[in-house]
Amino acid sequence: MGRNQLYMLLAFFSVAGFAWLGYSFAFSTFSTTNDFSPCLFKSATGLACPACGSTRSLMTLLQGNWREAFFWNPLGFLLFAFLLTVPVWILRDVFVKSDSLFNAYSRTEKMLQKRAIAIPLIGLVMANWIWNIVKNN
Repeated sequence: MGRNQLYMLLAFFSVAGFAWLGYSFAFSTFSTTNDFSPCLFKSATGLACPACGSTRSLMTLLQGNWREAFFWNPLGFLLFAFLLTVPVWILRDVFVKSDSLFNAYSRTEKMLQKRAIAIPLIGLVMANWIWNIVKNN
């Protein structure tokens, strides 16, 4: 994937993430007491996916409730970091005419191909999935 394609894809996901979060806050669709789930996997199987609860996690994180955010889904912290850093990093690279985000992505991609790193990360995702299923997110 080229630099411009990566930046467009990340920008799209950033805008989509902010839009989804704005929609969630504006219409209180994903309040922490609401049982509604937009997850297609959960709707089809009745089981939570590894990402179930991420929106609620991010919303409670933005309200300053770190403990509850972790309970909903620890991946909310990664989404928070993504939404804070990636758009700023893309804009910085565009204005400075730099490839720092693309280079960091390339290094990370190579690093994730190593079994010593990929297997523990897969284990963490599986543990998060089990966590979601057990607590019936």
